[in-house]
Amino acid sequence: MLKALKYKLSEEKYKVIVDQFLFSGINFIMTLVIAKVLSISDFGIYASIILVIYLVISLGNAFIIQPFQVAKVEVKNTNDYTLFLLANQIIFVFIISIVSFITCRFFLPNYFNIAPALWMAVGIIMHDYFRKYLLAKPNINSVLLIDGIVVIVQFVIALYILHAKQIDLNALLKFLGMSYFLSVLFSILVIKIRFVKTTSWKPYFDYHSKEGAWLSLVSFVQWASGNLFVASLGLFISIEALGAFRLVQSLFGVLNVLFQTFENYVLPKATKLYNQSVQLSKSYIQNTSFQSIALVGIILIVLFFSSQNIMSLISGGKFATYAYVLKGMCLLYFILFIGYPIRISIRMLLLNKVFFIGYILSFVSTAICFQYLLKQWQLNGVIIGLILNQIIMLLFWNYQLTKKGFYLWK
Repeated sequence: MLKALKYKLSEEKYKVIVDQFLFSGINFIMTLVIAKVLSISDFGIYASIILVIYLVISLGNAFIIQPFQVAKVEVKNTNDYTLFLLANQIIFVFIISIVSFITCRFFLPNYFNIAPALWMAVGIIMHDYFRKYLLAKPNINSVLLIDGIVVIVQFVIALYILHAKQIDLNALLKFLGMSYFLSVLFSILVIKIRFVKTTSWKPYFDYHSKEGAWLSLVSFVQWASGNLFVASLGLFISIEALGAFRLVQSLFGVLNVLFQTFENYVLPKATKLYNQSVQLSKSYIQNTSFQSIALVGIILIVLFFSSQNIMSLISGGKFATYAYVLKGMCLLYFILFIGYPIRISIRMLLLNKVFFIGYILSFVSTAICFQYLLKQWQLNGVIIGLILNQIIMLLFWNYQLTKKGFYLWK
């Protein structure tokens, strides 16, 4: 049995799952610890910073990582392409940092200190770039190492915070930034770039500009459609409700193991198979999806029927009355996993315009109904709105796949 387990863990897809589980796990633990030691207002600021970082990461991925995940199969000069990707990532982060600094300096001068927030943000963004680059290569062992650095350092930080029982927000941001920058330094050593004279980057730039244009719009609309409800909780309901929802989101962040596996590992492999045979790619997506849905279904059933006890456990009883939010998120995540093969197929076929329109439809529905749903059903309205968003997108995407003759379940 141990031999069989060792063999399974040596396979790339299982290494990816283990890595994502560890990485999502430490993020979940840190969220619980941070929520415990920070004041409500400071935790709100921290949560807001994280939401903005997610938006920036999505935009950077749209222009750099996502086109690379598909194009890497055909690129011949890998060192040249690696230099191109890294240069663009650094330029992107530099521009975002300048814009963020100017925005906070002139529009939010007394709200919070931007320097520690930028330090952490740059660390997170660069770490995300390197781990997704290495996952797409794929170089799974290096991903395990760089994520292991983050996990170990943040575990030590969590122990320190729990021992101290309190921490200043700026100090916390500095500590977290340090954990990511240590990983970034190691990543630079791992990829082994040779700084030699490059060929023309114009073909790379043209390709990324073309594909990234749609994907960046998708990223922004995707972020807005998914986070408009969350960002509005503090305005229309209460800070406590916002905290409860973010806590539940953090719990489900552990389930993002499989989402990230699809995005960073299954997509490149499905694309490679698609270049060989359409049927091979379909079979691969179907088989992987069925295995994932079976596993996730069991987890969601346990979470649904144990919601009261789980909410009491992870919040120390503070948010036990919000168990219904956990049940609602179980329903939402089941729909997400059911529809993920459709999402992967759209990405694989480079239907980026269709991808974008799907999120536009979702965003428009959110903009129209979010205020009404929040006022009428409060946190239940958030769940209802997010479920409606997913159903609208999936129906539209599946219709477009059918028009292309790509039948996933024929």
